[in-house]
Amino acid sequence: MSGPPGVGIMVCAGCGQVTPWTPWDRCSQECFDMPRATPQEQQAAIEAAPAAYAYFMSHAPGEEIDEGLT
Repeated sequence: MSGPPGVGIMVCAGCGQVTPWTPWDRCSQECFDMPRATPQEQQAAIEAAPAAYAYFMSHAPGEEIDEGLT
């Protein structure tokens, strides 16, 4: 799920903005909660929701997120 080494940005799969990298392909909880394109993707998001919620709640909006991957 991470980007290339040394690249700490991504395009959010929810809103399409270039944002700091997150492990969820979404820039925020709001974008994470957006519907997915397929039932399989939606089910995967439902299953990942508790971990994603914890992740987004532990990072302030707009905060540069460095998980040691850059």
